[in-house]
Amino acid sequence: MCSGKGEGALRVLLLGFGNVGRQFCEMLSVKANFLRASYGLEMCVVGVATRHRGSICASSGLPVERLLKTEEETGRVGVWEQPYIVGQSVDELLENCDYDVLVECTSPNVETGEPAADYIRKALKGKHHVVTSNKGPLLFYFHELTEIAAMHGVCFLYEGTVMAGTPLFSLARCGLAGSRIRRFEGIVNSTTNYMLTLIAAGSSFDEALRDAQRRGYAEADPTLDVDGWDAAAKVIIVAQAILGMPAVDFRSVAVEGIRGITPYMMDDARRRGGRIKLIARASLDEEPSISVKPEVIPFSHPLASVEGITNGALLLSDTIGEISIIGPGAGARETASAILRDLIAIETGGRLLER
Repeated sequence: MCSGKGEGALRVLLLGFGNVGRQFCEMLSVKANFLRASYGLEMCVVGVATRHRGSICASSGLPVERLLKTEEETGRVGVWEQPYIVGQSVDELLENCDYDVLVECTSPNVETGEPAADYIRKALKGKHHVVTSNKGPLLFYFHELTEIAAMHGVCFLYEGTVMAGTPLFSLARCGLAGSRIRRFEGIVNSTTNYMLTLIAAGSSFDEALRDAQRRGYAEADPTLDVDGWDAAAKVIIVAQAILGMPAVDFRSVAVEGIRGITPYMMDDARRRGGRIKLIARASLDEEPSISVKPEVIPFSHPLASVEGITNGALLLSDTIGEISIIGPGAGARETASAILRDLIAIETGGRLLER
């Protein structure tokens, strides 16, 4: 079933059909009636492109249940016959596919942000909205991409790039509209927060890492997570998108990971009335600053109780002071829900995006 056949449907071109892309399609299928009844929203996936598993598009829309079943059975998406067009490159799809919104959920490249940044540029310049869950392009090109979107009168939204499905950017954009946010503190990496939870319970660093890898919370090469660079990438995005900082050089940020944290250090922090957490900070106090490092925070701190793969953030505004938000920090379904919220915001004419 295509969740948006017919005139007036929001036509989606999907780049990436990994866990997040599949969950997004499943969500569209399950929630089609709810979206129609609650928001008057029809959505139609008109194209899907992958790096190694083919591509497919059809102006009339793709039946997402069949798409999911075919990919599960064959490992590919581009195996259908006419009227479906298969085998086009991403650039060809961006040029030829008739779509309204590019949903970009490919794997992040935190070295250059490419090629996803270039795909986003092309879509925006073609006057297409863009929704992404990929932090790579925002890490390197946030201001450029938002300026291109504004220049061409389209939306560029990215709720799923930080804290997965937890609506951090929506809180800042809508819930705190009219406020200046001066400071951010956050637990934004689920892998390290899960590991610190285990270390606090007596596990060594190596034991905690093996457990996280066994559960799929940590990569085979955990360097970006445990050395703090994933958290650094996310706080740079927050600093630019929420605090309004200018572009930040990724490698200039003061970053310290959790490799040196031991159960003894956790016990010592507990005796002193606190817990060790990997805290990402961005501040406009005195002069702009960004840092990521393990800190002892008191039990009374809103982030002290954030355990496991949960994430949390504390924002300081000039209107209501401190406000915190806690929620899922990882998960394909959670990230897909953020993509869906961004699409709803676009289709409702910006009513969910009012600044």
